[in-house]
Parts: sequence; C-alpha cells; structure tokens
Amino acid sequence: MSDASHAFSDEAAAAMLGGGLEPLEAGDEKPGSQLGPYRLVEKLGEGGFGIVWRAEQSQPVKREVALKLLKRGMDSRQVLARFEQERRMLAAMEHPCITTILDAGMSPDGRPFFVMELLRGRPITAFCEEHHLPLKERIRLFREVCSGVQHAHQKGVIHRDLKPSNILVLEVDGRPVPKIIDFGIAKVLASGDVQGMTFATQANFILGTPQYMSPEQIEDVGSVDTRSDIYALGTVLYEMLAGHPPFAEVTQQGQTRQEFWRLVRDKNPPRPSTSFTTRILPAPEPGAERRMDVSQLPADLDWIALRALEKEPQRRYQSAAEFAADLQCFLEGAPVSAHPPSRRYIASRWIRRHRVAFAAACVSVLALVTGAGVAIWQAKLAREAQGRAESEALRSRESATFLTDLLKEVAEEVRNGRNPEALRLALITSQQRIEDMRQDPDLQIELMNQVARLFDLMSDRKLSLVALRRTAELSAARLGPENPAAREAAFQHIIMAVDHGSRIEAVDLLKALRSHIEQHEGRGSAVWFRAQGMLVRAWIKLRRGQDAAQASAEAVAVARQKALSGTELHKILMSHAEALEAAREYDAAEKQIQECIALATRRGDLPDHQWEFDTRMVELMIHRGNLARAAELQGKRVQGLKKTEPDSADLPHQMVWLAEIENRAGRHREAIAQAEEALTLIQARTAAISQEDARADTLREHLQAAFEIQSAAYRSLKQFDAALAAAREGLRVAQQGGTETLMTRALAALAGAEEAAGHLEESWQLHHQIYENHAEHNASYKNRLDDLREMTRIRLKQKRFQEALAHARDAWRQTLAEPSSRLEPDYLEYMAEFALKTWKTVKAADPTAVAPEEVGAWAKAMKGAQG
Repeated sequence: MSDASHAFSDEAAAAMLGGGLEPLEAGDEKPGSQLGPYRLVEKLGEGGFGIVWRAEQSQPVKREVALKLLKRGMDSRQVLARFEQERRMLAAMEHPCITTILDAGMSPDGRPFFVMELLRGRPITAFCEEHHLPLKERIRLFREVCSGVQHAHQKGVIHRDLKPSNILVLEVDGRPVPKIIDFGIAKVLASGDVQGMTFATQANFILGTPQYMSPEQIEDVGSVDTRSDIYALGTVLYEMLAGHPPFAEVTQQGQTRQEFWRLVRDKNPPRPSTSFTTRILPAPEPGAERRMDVSQLPADLDWIALRALEKEPQRRYQSAAEFAADLQCFLEGAPVSAHPPSRRYIASRWIRRHRVAFAAACVSVLALVTGAGVAIWQAKLAREAQGRAESEALRSRESATFLTDLLKEVAEEVRNGRNPEALRLALITSQQRIEDMRQDPDLQIELMNQVARLFDLMSDRKLSLVALRRTAELSAARLGPENPAAREAAFQHIIMAVDHGSRIEAVDLLKALRSHIEQHEGRGSAVWFRAQGMLVRAWIKLRRGQDAAQASAEAVAVARQKALSGTELHKILMSHAEALEAAREYDAAEKQIQECIALATRRGDLPDHQWEFDTRMVELMIHRGNLARAAELQGKRVQGLKKTEPDSADLPHQMVWLAEIENRAGRHREAIAQAEEALTLIQARTAAISQEDARADTLREHLQAAFEIQSAAYRSLKQFDAALAAAREGLRVAQQGGTETLMTRALAALAGAEEAAGHLEESWQLHHQIYENHAEHNASYKNRLDDLREMTRIRLKQKRFQEALAHARDAWRQTLAEPSSRLEPDYLEYMAEFALKTWKTVKAADPTAVAPEEVGAWAKAMKGAQG
C-alpha cells in the first residue's frame, strides 16, 4: 500500500487531534528536527492543540512512528491535563483494534509529546466502499470495532468522537483490521482503570462531531456515558450500510446547526434499507462485487442500527458487547434482541437454525404425499385392470398432487429464509383440502396427522390440537375405536389436551375412552392402565389431588388384583406416590416410595430407578416445606454425579434444579453461585457441539433456567441491575431457541425483574406480550387468564385503577366464554374472587367509581361455590 493511503493523512490527523479551539502558532519544528530518538519527517496534520508528525525512530529500534506534540503556547492547565489524559488512556489500553502508544517524552522547550504506531489505512466507510466489501464482511469488521470500544469502556474510557475517520482500516496479512484512534476528547469514568483528571468543559463548547453525536451529548456534554459511544457506533454502522450518516439528507437542505441538533433530538432516522444515496465510486475490478443493493438489506439490520440510535440511552444497547452479540446473532441466523420478539419472528429464526430437522418434517409430508400419489396411481391401474372406475383414484391423485406442489413451494420458501409464515398458512389451507379427500380416508388420516406434527413443531398448539382431534375422529371412523392405530390417535390428542388444552375436557375424554376400553378389553389391560395413568396426570395438573389419589388408588388395586410385577407395577406405584403427594398425604406418599425402593432392591434393579426415587424424595421434601432437607438431598445427587458421571447429560439439569431449590430456601447467594457453575458447564458443552445437534435445544433450556434463577435470587437480594442483566441474558437465550414455553418463561422472568426494579410500565408491557402470544398460539385459556391477572396487579400498583378493572372484567368474560370453565366451580370461584378484590381496591381508591355490572355475578359465583 502506498504512503498516500496511510492512516494519518491531513484529514485523519486533524480528526485525531480533536478540535474546537482556535489554532495557535506551532513551534519551530520542521522536517529533520530531532526529539530524542525521533527525527521528524513529515507533518501529517494539526488540530487545536497538537500536531501529528510522521517520524523515524533510530533507537533502540528503527521504525516509522506517529508523534503527537503539544503546540507551543498550549500549556494551560486544562490543555495539559487533556493531553496527559489522552496519553494515559492510550497507555492503559491493550487491544488489537485500538492504536498503540509506544513512548512519551518532552521537547527541549518543555512541551509533552507521545509516540504511537503509524497506521496506514483508510476510514472504515471508505475502505468498505473501495474494496466493495460484501454485507457480512462489513458486519464482521464492525464487530471488531465494537470489541475495541468495549475494551475502552471496561478501562473506564468513553471515546466521545467515534466516526469513520477515527476508525481506520488497514490490511494485515490480507485481512482488514480496524484501528480506533483519537482519544483526545475522551472522558474517563470514575470507576475505570485509568487515573483521570477532572476539568470543566467550556460553556457552549461542543466536544465531538455533530453528525455522530448522541442527543444527550449535544444537550449536555458532561452527562454522557458509555451509551453515547453506542449511539456513535450506530451512526457508523448506519453509514456502512446506507452510504451516509442517519441525518445526512436533512443537513444537505441548509439547516442551521441548531435546527440540525433539534432534528437529532426529535426526529427518528429512516431505516437504512430505505435511505440509500447513490454515490459515484471507482468501478470495481472485473469480476468483483459491486456495491450491495441497500434496498435488500435484511430487516434485522434495520432493527439493530435503529436500536443503537434510540433517543433515550436506556433503550439502546447497554454495552458494545451487547451490540456485537446481536450482530453475531444476525450472522448466525439466530433471533436478534433488537427485533420485537414476536412468535412469528422467533419461529422464522428457529426454522432457519434448524433447517435439517424442519426440512425433514417437510420432506416427510412431501414423501408421504408423493408416495401416496404413486400408490394411488398404482391402485388406479389395478382397479382399471379389474374394470373399476378410475374417477375416484384420479381425484385422490389430483389432491395429492395439489398438496405436493403446495408444500414443495412452501419448503422452498422456508429453506431460503423467506416468508416464515408460509408453511403455517399453507397448512391451514391444506386442512380443508384434506377434509375433501373422503375418497381416500387412509391418505386423509396420514396427512392430517403430519399437519398436526408440523403445527406442534412450530409451537402452534391451538392448531395442532385441532388437527390431532380430527385425526382421532377420522381414525375411529375408518378403523373402529378399538383399533390400535385409532386408540393411539386418541391418546395423542388427549396428551396434547392435557398439556396445552382444556384439561377438564381431557378428563371427560379419558373417562369415555376408559369406559370403551373396559367394554372391549376389560379392566386391567395394558391400554386401560395407560388411560388410567393419564387420568391421574390430568387430575394432578388440574391441582385436584384427591381425585388424582382416588384414580391412582384404583389403578393400584387393579394391578394387585392382576398380580402385576416388575416394571409395570413399578410405574403404577410411583404414579400413586405422586398422586398422594398432590393430595398432600405426604406420609403415605413417602411410605409408597419406600415400598417401591424395597421392591426394586429385591428385583435387583435399584440402580436403574435410583434417579427416579431421588427425584421423588426431593420433590416430596419441597412440598412438605422442608426446603433445607430438599437442598441437602439434591446437593448429594449433584456431588454424586460429578464424582461418578461428570459427563452425564443429566448433570446440567440437576445443577440448575439445585440452584432453584437453594433460592426457594432463601439461600440466594448460594443459588447464584450454583447457577453460575451450571452456566459455565452448559456453555462449555454448548460450544463443543453444533447448533444443529438435538442436544443444543436441551442445553439452551437449562441455560435459560439458570439465568432465570440468578435473576430471581438477585431480586431477593435487591440487586436489581444484576437481576435485570440476568433476565435479559435469559431472554436472549430463549430467543435463540424459539419455543413458546422458553420465551414465555424468559419474558416472565424479565417482567419480574423490571417490576422489582420499579419499572412497572416495562413489566406490564412484557406481560401483555406474553398474553398476546398465548392468545394466538396457546390452547389453554387459563394461561391467558393468568396473564390478565398479572396485568391487573401491575395496573393496581401503578394506581391506574380503571385499566386494572378493565383487565379483571375481561378475565371474567373470557372465563365465562370458555365452556369447560363451567365444569370447574372452584375455578369460577377463584376468578370471581380475583375480580371482586380488584373492584374493592378500585372502590377504596375512588369512592365515586361506578360498580361494574358483573359485581353481582362475582358474588353469586363465590356463594355458589361455598354453598
């Protein structure tokens, strides 16, 4: 590279020196002058209080350097302090993306100077354009800049003048390396590693470059913190993407400086993808990539750039590391935190990251449809040979061809990362087509079942539940209810209903299924025990412990009557222990566990079930309220695993569970430490496997849970900033996973941290987001009602009483609108009590408030339940 392109051109050097002061006469230095071992060769530039020279060092090594010398007459206390501060800051920082200070000294007339590496490079935006850098290469280059800024911030230094001319890019071994220069107007934080000096900023004296300054830096230079540098980084990224700074267009319209500053404070910049200005650039080399089409920028980059440019510092990225992490998520196709984490968005990113699994699901449908088409075609030939009419087969083949073409198109869209809702909409459409395939019921059943599986894969449990119910109905009609395949379809529908639908309806379905089984196979068959076990599970999830215990006791009695033994009896007895625990019959539950342990010991398979016994005993201690004993038992389990099976896949889960128990026991610091240990282990294991590995999702769940526990523990310790940080990390992990359950937990944890920190509106917004997700994708109405109760509670804390009352009334209306709610009088009472308490709180705050028309119904529901 020629000297003409080195870093310290007149423009770059002037930028490095900082400005704002009237230039004074320089000293008598000229090319050839000697300052210690340095011979001045060429003046590269000068600013308000210093001059930058290219110099040659003669000893102890020979090399070219950049030497910054204070101007003569600039020896006021303030300027000397600033000059010395810059030297100290550069000396304290050691990062490959920050210019390196090599030496310092004094001129013969007593003016200080310091020596830096001589950089031969170009401003980052010019480098990107001149080298026609592809989009992802620009992002990788910018991430390195973020790492340098993060290092400076960790050293307690705020740059305050980040802009393209202060971020130079040079080529080292064929790869671009950015270097941050000019810390002349940087600010030292009190908590930093650099020993800074404090000096006042002159009135009306603006430090920085207006195009790249944050609103708070324009308003009050003394109030800036590291987030002002985040804003400046955002303007640089914006320019790297769009070809100009965020407000370049308005500055070209002749606005005054005051008008420009008002725009920066009040106006939001357009998205980079809609703000491209054509620039005349040298033609690229033959075959080289021309400037990217900015109008095709991914939406994620718009979100990332605009988040960094938020007017309010608290809404920006809170660190350069967080900024860089979001960019890395973009590069990896993972969700970015800058984007509102809607379910559709998360689903699209999950699909991109799990193309193999998702493609397999799509392929299974395509193969099924295609294979069915071939089979139908072959059947058609056979029927023709037998003289049958071909019209029905032709219709089936046409239906299969339609679905094949539809799903092929969708699979192509998904594979290319476009239209993430394409599959969902196509599946909804295809369901009606499948309903019309009555001439081929076997194909109809298979396709409906595959559609249900794909909806479940997308975490759309509402639609999956509908498809599973229809699969069960079609199977029963085609094969007969007692057919094993039809029974399995019925079980799959009920399992989904117990986990994500109306559990009380699931209980009715199970009772009907059990009755049918008793009529055909009799009590005590394998399928009867399966139905009875699911009924116990449904009652437990409904928190109807006595009903669960009664159902499980019935299963035990039948098992003993049938003289079952071995694994079959073990499962039934352990289910009974869990049901007794749910019924709060703790002594009976422990006795049942001990019986199972004795049976396993006699059979000789105790080691095979030890983990289950340990888990059951820990949970029993938790339910008894003996959390200290639970923590002790769980601690022994973890230590045992570490000693005997350090590579066990179960170890991360057990460590996270121990942290949760310790936190619930009030041992918050121990919980934080245990969660941190679990995080270290999980992150190490995650780094060792591919993101496509099935284990990655499980590890991600453990990772999110560990952050959630840390956040809760920090809240209990009233360390709210730490609680928020942990919750945000948990949300970032959940966004990468893309499952509704993980997202809901992470959002709820962050909502709790925001509430604890006094950020009630932020907490309400998060609960509202959870509510919307549940309303769209979750089949259980109780989840939505839980969300509304949380939103009500927060509005009451905010003293926004009418809004709180509106939430409570909405919850009651939704309760009544759900048919299964009337089958649960205790739940009706629960919701009525909640609504009535809300109204009483509102009435106490505002005696003139008009009573809602539902008050009478609330009181009646409570009396009816009590009666």
